[in-house]
Amino acid sequence: MPAPPALPLTPAPFVLVLSPNAAPYTALVTSEHNEKPNYMAMLGLVLGAFADTLAVVNSIPSYYDLDTAVGSQLDAIGLWVGQSRVIGTVLTLGFFGFPDDPAALTMGELHNSSFNAAYAGVFYELGGTYETNTSVLGDTDYRTLLRLRVVRNQSNGLIGDIEEGLNYVFGAPCQVQDTGAKILNIIVPVPVSSVTEALVKQLDILPRPAGIAIGTVTFPSS
Repeated sequence: MPAPPALPLTPAPFVLVLSPNAAPYTALVTSEHNEKPNYMAMLGLVLGAFADTLAVVNSIPSYYDLDTAVGSQLDAIGLWVGQSRVIGTVLTLGFFGFPDDPAALTMGELHNSSFNAAYAGVFYELGGTYETNTSVLGDTDYRTLLRLRVVRNQSNGLIGDIEEGLNYVFGAPCQVQDTGAKILNIIVPVPVSSVTEALVKQLDILPRPAGIAIGTVTFPSS
């Protein structure tokens, strides 16, 4: 059997790639040394490693910014503030229907990919419940719930402080009314999703003083 033909091998030229993060530091080298290529290359490699590590460390807070975090990043925030995205019997189920009904939902295996599978349509059985046993919140609703948890954790119980916290959550001036009977009524002036409304009304998540109950929570859609 003849030997296979030899393939011409052309070695690739060596290219030293320095991290751009090292540039602010190598720029400080004085003229006595900055014209020595070997020295500058060595310095660039060493400083680049440290500079890249610093850049990664400095970027970590941005991944856990409540306004921009997604997915597992929000789950990590939930661990810190004490709020899971998995909640109990709170959300009303959407029901399966026919295509000519604009309010109808498809069955779970056909749900829109942008729509949380937990809210896909189901058949209602006689004697069954209209609510889910557990729900896994999507990022948008979970972010709102986390904001409420943060506000509750930090609230001092004063009406002005509660209003300020709710303004942050809903992005509008909310009103907290003291009924004088150890009950606070809350007015939110902007509409929210049905999921958020259910969370606010059925979970003990709103900030309040100890021994004071939340009465009515009113939204424009209520």
